[in-house]
Amino acid sequence: MVIGQNVINDVAKKFGGSVVYIKNRYRERNEEKHRIILADFNGSNHRDICQKYRISELWLKKLLKREAENEAVE
Repeated sequence: MVIGQNVINDVAKKFGGSVVYIKNRYRERNEEKHRIILADFNGSNHRDICQKYRISELWLKKLLKREAENEAVE
């Protein structure tokens, strides 16, 4: 935890009293995960994908539907 505290101290010294936005890259990480899942999906391995990535079948179906809609637009 010493490293974390040092980072906090450095940020406080440089930006103390200011409003600072730190991007968490949540969207980018999720998009990358979605690309990996879709690349791994072969059309008949629903259960394997759900177990491997710890997602529900409903979530996988939503992801597949969204991907199909995106492809239809392109």
